Amino acid sequence: MAAAPRRNALRGMSELDITLYNQGKTPDCASSRGGWLEQSCALLAIIQHEYHEVTHIMRQGIDMLYRIAADGLVLSHLLFILFVLFGGLLVLKWHHLAWWHLPAAAWGVIVEVFHLTCPLTDWENLMRHAAGQTGYGGGFIEHYVWPIIYPAGLTPTIQLGLGSVVLAINVLIYLRLIRLWKLRHLARSGQ
Repeated sequence: MAAAPRRNALRGMSELDITLYNQGKTPDCASSRGGWLEQSCALLAIIQHEYHEVTHIMRQGIDMLYRIAADGLVLSHLLFILFVLFGGLLVLKWHHLAWWHLPAAAWGVIVEVFHLTCPLTDWENLMRHAAGQTGYGGGFIEHYVWPIIYPAGLTPTIQLGLGSVVLAINVLIYLRLIRLWKLRHLARSGQ
């Protein structure tokens, strides 16, 4: 008859819990082997095990959200850089974008000329660390774009050159835009 309470206490336990139980390592009950105390200890072991599984799964979900956020920042960062580089072409078609592009282009030039780190890079690294991943040193361009375009490392001279190219492209585009605005203004005033 002693086997019936033991069977009831073990019903629903995982293999790990049964192994621990058989080794006498149930939490807070290592010395007792009978009755309500045995069943309470078995239940406590199950609850602790399930709690650890649930918290592990929740942590994995949170880590995944941080990874998705970091990847979203990478995409946003790339789109911002493309807007800095080629946004002037959009301004030729949609003039109201100049109010967005001029500050973005100015920021791009300042970051490259003064060798500043973009805050998006810091935010991405924070998200990666929160997800349990390692961040990276340097900036976005050095980490993602530069290895694709150039195999060598990014030097301050090259960075200055990139900033100058961004500035030159945008100055040419905005000079053309100003010329078009003046021609339109002259055409309207001449009618």
